[in-house]
Amino acid sequence: MNRSDIRKIIIIVLALTVLLLGGGYAFGAFEGIGWHGIGALIVGVALSLALGVGLMVLMYASNRSHDEEAHLAAKSTFRDDSELAPVPKSDRTGR
Repeated sequence: MNRSDIRKIIIIVLALTVLLLGGGYAFGAFEGIGWHGIGALIVGVALSLALGVGLMVLMYASNRSHDEEAHLAAKSTFRDDSELAPVPKSDRTGR
């Protein structure tokens, strides 16, 4: 990720914050709340959106090759040979 991608993500988070808070204001969600409450709400919504978007970006932008190497190493180390062995006749009849 380069700086322009990070700037785009920040702009998207800010736009989502403005849309959510603007919609809440339009429907009267801030009636009876003081300025400190509104400020706390704005900061809380912005940080929650930033955390959610940031974690999703990290999940999709992570390098998956390390996971694949670990999976293949574990697969060869912990191979289950019981599935490859023939089943004795006594086990097939259910006795």
